[in-house]
Amino acid sequence: MTITYGAPAQIDITNIDANLAADINGETGTWTLHEAQAYKGDYVHDHTLQIVYCSGRAGIVLCGNGSSGHTSWTDCNDPADALHRYLNDEMCN
Repeated sequence: MTITYGAPAQIDITNIDANLAADINGETGTWTLHEAQAYKGDYVHDHTLQIVYCSGRAGIVLCGNGSSGHTSWTDCNDPADALHRYLNDEMCN
């Protein structure tokens, strides 16, 4: 099964995954939340990547089926760059 992800779109920060919320709890800065929806031909229900972003730093977590709750972090230019790094195994911490 091949899953692809759409471009990250900004969503309301109140929809943040509990694991991402815990990771940024107490952090300073203005965090934005983005979501990349999953597809295997059609939209895969309940399977997304959430990306939290602030000033060149992003955390990514898989949400939905098969999620471990583990957040991966990287330095990046924007949420799209973070998604690219995550999908291509080019994360830098």
